[in-house]
Amino acid sequence: MSSVTAANGAATEAAFDAITRAFDSAGSFGSISIATDKAREVGSTWLEQSRAITLLALDAFDSGINAYVELTRGLAAAAKVADRALGAAEDNAKIVSEMAAAYSSAARDLIK
Repeated sequence: MSSVTAANGAATEAAFDAITRAFDSAGSFGSISIATDKAREVGSTWLEQSRAITLLALDAFDSGINAYVELTRGLAAAAKVADRALGAAEDNAKIVSEMAAAYSSAARDLIK
């Protein structure tokens, strides 16, 4: 089980426990506001943790793309290929870098 699944499962379990305790302690519908507040709190915690995990995944994505771009540039320079091939490899690295930056930026904007 991944840590994300475990955290989500724990948050869901905590919400169900809060609701059950609210009904058991004050009778049916007696303390629904307590259960609602607790569920809202657990949901907020889950959302914050999900955002943090997603940001970590985006950071890893950015690092991977940067490593690929640097490798591509290094290989193009080391191979001492014709100017055309070197230019094509640099163009490829530039395109991938720009696409990855746009994707990462858009994903981060959606998370905010």
